Amino acid sequence: MAESNLETAVLIIGYRRADLMAQVLARVAEVRPRRLYVALDGPANNEVAPECAAVRALFDASSLHWAETINFDIAPKNLGCAERVRSALDWVFAHEPAAIILEDDTLPGREWFGWAEQMLHSHRDDPHAGMVCARNALIKWPADGAGYFRSRWSMIWAWATWRERWQAHRAQSKLSPAAVRERWSDDPDIGAFRAHLAASDAGKKLDTWDIDWALWLEANALDNLVPACNWVENIGFDHRSTHLHNDQDLRGALPVNTPETPLLARANEGFDVLALFSEFIYNGLLHDPRKWALLARNRHKVPLPGQIAGWDALLLPLKRPHVTRQLIDHLATQMANEPPEFIALREALARWEKANA
Repeated sequence: MAESNLETAVLIIGYRRADLMAQVLARVAEVRPRRLYVALDGPANNEVAPECAAVRALFDASSLHWAETINFDIAPKNLGCAERVRSALDWVFAHEPAAIILEDDTLPGREWFGWAEQMLHSHRDDPHAGMVCARNALIKWPADGAGYFRSRWSMIWAWATWRERWQAHRAQSKLSPAAVRERWSDDPDIGAFRAHLAASDAGKKLDTWDIDWALWLEANALDNLVPACNWVENIGFDHRSTHLHNDQDLRGALPVNTPETPLLARANEGFDVLALFSEFIYNGLLHDPRKWALLARNRHKVPLPGQIAGWDALLLPLKRPHVTRQLIDHLATQMANEPPEFIALREALARWEKANA
């Protein structure tokens, strides 16, 4: 057997996209973890059953000769996105003190695995560290792309954490909106939005697991260790995705780079607010800037009882145009050409400012 390079266990979670899973598995094979865990969801219906079977076939033991142990957890029926991921994490952390977690649409750079392992080792006893990730939502931040920094915001497109963190999260049945709000005490608007998510059980309503995980980290003042360069590609923006269906979404084409001196600790330099703004504009403004501006002007007429905090937060890119311009100016410098969506967003900002002058 060839010598393995990666001591940390790797968990791969998938469902029915064999073409994507094949790419992720090929990347994992390059770093040859000693222990591989594979968690697959069962088919939701007979139509997707052959696709699920194709994913399972990728993990034929003879093709995984580089792993010392291969562990499978294949759901006999469809659990859905949230429960399949949660149960997979419960499973791996019943056996491992730490793990690197990939879903079938997350393709990190090869060097990221070793960096994540080093972060897991060096911050294992750090009471303020909650997780490690590969995603940098600003593509390169700080501007020189060197090192890593701590963030309040969790990003889970290729990530890693420790058993104690995950099990503590699972043991805490009720989040404290007040504690989440306090984590964002320097920005009351974002604090109100995050506290709203915690109070409304948004994760359960959207069939996601990551919202609850992110809010738990915030409520417990635990940091995410973020590389200064985006180190992962999300290859899963298509009609088969549970949540991210738009194959034109710019987040599916963000540049992937290896940060300079990746073990160098850096200051956050305002990353958190800009990164959250990036999610607001990707999920709203960039889809239809004109409609978004129209809804913003008439927000009090929109029947969203009990959701004013959430709605106000989604309007922050319009209400704080200077921050939004800083964000899109930065992102544009990281891309080969400025996307037309950014041009439309600049126009929407101008209309909003004129209407609210």
